[in-house]
Amino acid sequence: DGDFVIAIISNDRKQWILFNDILGRLPVYYYDQENTFIASREFTALSKLIPNCEADPVALGQYLLFGYSLGTNTHIKNIKRLAPATMIKQSGGTIEITRLHNFNFDDTQDNISIDTTVEQLCSQFINASKQQAALNDSAVLSLSGGLDSRAVGAALKKAQVPFSCWTFTNADGSESNDSRVAKELALTLGVDWTLVNVANSSSADVTNIIKSKGGLISAANAFDYTFFHAIKNLCGQNVTYFSGDGGDKLLPDLAPTINFNSTVSLTEYIIARHKLCDLKSAASLAGIEPDDLFESVRNVIAWYPESTYSGMYVHFMISERATNWLFEGEDRNRQFFWSCSPFYSNQFFKTAMCCPSQLKKDHKLFRAFLMHLNRDISNVKDANRNLAPAAASYSRRIMLGRKISQHPSLAHHIRKLVYRKPKSLVASSWNNILADQIENSDVALHILNNDILKSIVDLRTDISSTATENIVTIILAFEFIQKNNTSLDSFNDKIVL
Repeated sequence: DGDFVIAIISNDRKQWILFNDILGRLPVYYYDQENTFIASREFTALSKLIPNCEADPVALGQYLLFGYSLGTNTHIKNIKRLAPATMIKQSGGTIEITRLHNFNFDDTQDNISIDTTVEQLCSQFINASKQQAALNDSAVLSLSGGLDSRAVGAALKKAQVPFSCWTFTNADGSESNDSRVAKELALTLGVDWTLVNVANSSSADVTNIIKSKGGLISAANAFDYTFFHAIKNLCGQNVTYFSGDGGDKLLPDLAPTINFNSTVSLTEYIIARHKLCDLKSAASLAGIEPDDLFESVRNVIAWYPESTYSGMYVHFMISERATNWLFEGEDRNRQFFWSCSPFYSNQFFKTAMCCPSQLKKDHKLFRAFLMHLNRDISNVKDANRNLAPAAASYSRRIMLGRKISQHPSLAHHIRKLVYRKPKSLVASSWNNILADQIENSDVALHILNNDILKSIVDLRTDISSTATENIVTIILAFEFIQKNNTSLDSFNDKIVL
């Protein structure tokens, strides 16, 4: 159990093997072309080492569509992401890449007791929290008002691990509903709590996130740097940084509530549910046909080991959204301190993912899990739903969301309304940066469709602010990789976002 990448090299250096953990928690990238093989934990460094660094149009289209590319491809042509539980072996000048394990999420255990399962999950979760905390001198928890991080706090408390809680404010610097709930949770747990204002990001913050991850996570996350620096300044670097990552994937029922008759209908659902912009805009920006982009998504899904479409959807949520997107965010944290989550403990992951849908439906398992860990925190409202998990009506609130998810277009529009940023903020920040890139960056015009870019800046193409942020991010990434500078350099560390 653990997050690892291991390399073993023979004494004569003629043979070596490299392999990662069963979930691929620590991203590894490799290039294998023309008798040259390079593997690295550093995506940007690897991108600078390879000859003819170019965009992969299909992977780039996926990135623009979802915010991440699918499978093992990245937005850099010929740079692959090492799949979880994979071994690379070099012997006699030959490279062999072997997938040692692949989860099949059709394999669930029916007719299991919720009480026995909850006891097992809580025991595994508390033990994982204790083991992960032992890696460093102290522990900090990134605490929100949701369910996932409060579960980690309860486990650390049960394990008698000393820790402090940290929360960041919303964009305007005021105390949000989320931070108010986080404060109440910290008080309930009886631990110190610190609120950090991360209202603004400088051009230096944005450039740093580009340098570190090469476009694999959005530059919009640059505000995290202010948060991490605040923790580091007070707690030092020798800390274990805990988050609730994974809680939203493992304990709720991920299975879709509608039936599919083919991988085509499943792909249509996935795109409608998770798109950041429409398929045509993403494809046109990347310079490919919409049908080719659609088929690239369907081909990835068709290779999953599950035989049911429901299981394939769960596989997408774990392998693409978690592994290819969210793990990259956690890896960014490791620039400051070791970042982990007990939800991704090997034993806990296997137990949770073997639980059938009927046990997870409407957060039945998650609520029982929380109440077994700490009933007091279950009586504190969930900031996302404005209702305590222990409340009898909580499951009905979840059920309503499940009903809405049966209509992905409706769900997509609701999310846009709930999470949409003010137009003034979009127009004054990301759109201005994109306009500057179109005007002054030859890289932007080389990798993306110029006409579509201009229509976005002129607000003639309606895409989400998150999609605009990702477009700016990908241009900045290619600027830095190809030219060692970005179009933000002229901002001289001014506040830009």
